[in-house]
Amino acid sequence: MKKMFSQKPVSARKTIFYFLLAMMMLSLAVACNKADDEPEEDGTEYFVKAKINGVWVEINTENNTGSLFGPMGTNSKHFGGIWGQKFGEAAIAIDIVDHTPIKVGKYDGYQLFETPENYWIGAIIGFTGTVNETITGWVTNPNNPVSTVTITQFTAKEIRGTFSGIIVNPANLQNTAQVTEGSFFVKLPQQY
Repeated sequence: MKKMFSQKPVSARKTIFYFLLAMMMLSLAVACNKADDEPEEDGTEYFVKAKINGVWVEINTENNTGSLFGPMGTNSKHFGGIWGQKFGEAAIAIDIVDHTPIKVGKYDGYQLFETPENYWIGAIIGFTGTVNETITGWVTNPNNPVSTVTITQFTAKEIRGTFSGIIVNPANLQNTAQVTEGSFFVKLPQQY
């Protein structure tokens, strides 16, 4: 298999980049579940937080956090999505795709493959909010995918881990932001 970005012209890279950003935002929007808005009866507080260019963005159970994990259709890939959304202010999304079920471990960067189905494997970090005085969507750079997601706990009920990387504004790939000290502790859906 060949890396897609080593073979495609810049316009194809942009198309794929916008597709990945749209996929992340769609997974965030579709997966949001009103049931996750309330603290658990046992007082558990779920969260997704990180410093974006040195400024803390903290999203917790009072806002909306959650996850979605499982197989991706019939293509033998497995998806993991973790999100936090503070309505009208900010959203953080982490997407992981692998050949095997997502589990405790480290997922670095991502790689696109040129096949009949054009797929990617790895980890993508997305952010919607204000960075460098610009309100827009930000995502892991497809030309230089710097992202690390480490899952440290994965139970039938919850998932915990850390993340960091460099995200870019899709309108200007030179406009970057650092994601540091990222961490999450979110509930898994009951159907998982």
